[in-house]
Amino acid sequence: MKATCILILTTGLKGRLHSTLALADRLRQAAHRVVFASPWDCADLVRDHQFEYLQLQATTRDTESCASPKEALEALGANHLVEVVQELAPDMLLIDFELAPHIIIAQTLDLPIALISSWFDGSRSPGLPPLSASTIPGLGWKGSGLGIAVSWWFFTARRWWHFYSKRLRWQGKDYRSVLSKLAHQWGVEMEGRTRTYDTFAVPYLWTDLPLWSMNALENDFVHTTPPNFTYIGPMVLESRQLSDARHPHYHVVKAFIEKVEQRGGNLIYVSGSTMDKSAELPALIRQIDENDHSFYFIVGGNDRVLESDHALFVETAPQLFILQHSDLVVHHGGINTINECLHYRVPMVIISGGKYDQPGCAARMDHHGLASVCYSPPNASELMALITEIITGGAMARHMETHQKAVRYYATDEILEGAVQALLAEKK
Repeated sequence: MKATCILILTTGLKGRLHSTLALADRLRQAAHRVVFASPWDCADLVRDHQFEYLQLQATTRDTESCASPKEALEALGANHLVEVVQELAPDMLLIDFELAPHIIIAQTLDLPIALISSWFDGSRSPGLPPLSASTIPGLGWKGSGLGIAVSWWFFTARRWWHFYSKRLRWQGKDYRSVLSKLAHQWGVEMEGRTRTYDTFAVPYLWTDLPLWSMNALENDFVHTTPPNFTYIGPMVLESRQLSDARHPHYHVVKAFIEKVEQRGGNLIYVSGSTMDKSAELPALIRQIDENDHSFYFIVGGNDRVLESDHALFVETAPQLFILQHSDLVVHHGGINTINECLHYRVPMVIISGGKYDQPGCAARMDHHGLASVCYSPPNASELMALITEIITGGAMARHMETHQKAVRYYATDEILEGAVQALLAEKK
């Protein structure tokens, strides 16, 4: 029997791509043929994991810089998807939910479609605060029903003004207006099928297309998810360690880890965010390194490689390799790093970066006792006190072990694979 061919459209965001590669590996193990395509150049990383790759025409969200609305429409680059699909003839499409123009075009191709995301549920469900807020339901006034309603009012007002001001300023060249033109051009109805002002991260959220989140419901706040939304479980690709071994800083990192293990020390990994290039965390660790040698640190997000006796600073790091040797991770609250820490059961201190979904992710980890969260930047002594308490206490590590056992069913019960089979069956 011919293997089912699944075409995955992905973005160039490294963390999202890593999660999607893990998803693809699961589908490959289920005997599906998986092909990747992207408007960004992801060829090396995708082929490094033995998947087929097709390069799509470049796309942009910066349509305002185009000379005219017509040029802006062309700059979306999504029309090329039709040619790719005709040549490949896949059986279904999985599309990153941030690829808005490609989602529109895909709906004209008469194929099963599901959108994939690494975000938690960002919908306006009862009792659920906006994903950009650090609110914990039931905690304080902000977590009350009224407090959450007020938070949503401000969120939707900001969203409305963001889109309205762009539409006025750019006269049809703003991204959302250009997407509307694209949908009209291709005969894709949006009215009654999309939401804009009370959704997160995307200009349009489709309410009738399946949306699969590479996360666990158990890591979210308790709420009722929308009918089209499904948690398919966190995706961590352990085989990425093979590409970690080819990372430019792998050997210096490996040597530092071996030194720490020989000395019987505790290793703290401080992860730099791909969405936040600030030097705050490296500067904080430098201050600690000058005054306190209780722990050893590997610090990502630095502007160059530096090493002292107790700290190694690098620009980027082979993260999965480091996590297997770490006693604790300090990071900004990115969801991919959270899921990797949970996967390897490494306790976390989250210093919320305040970007995108970071506040909401941090609040969820705080609520479930899976991280110690700093909602404002700590000083060096405060951070050291947190690290010392977590490592010497051991309670968080034990809680993570129990929590991970509770979410294993996403893999053992093949939630992803079942969702794919159900979607394929619907279209037959």
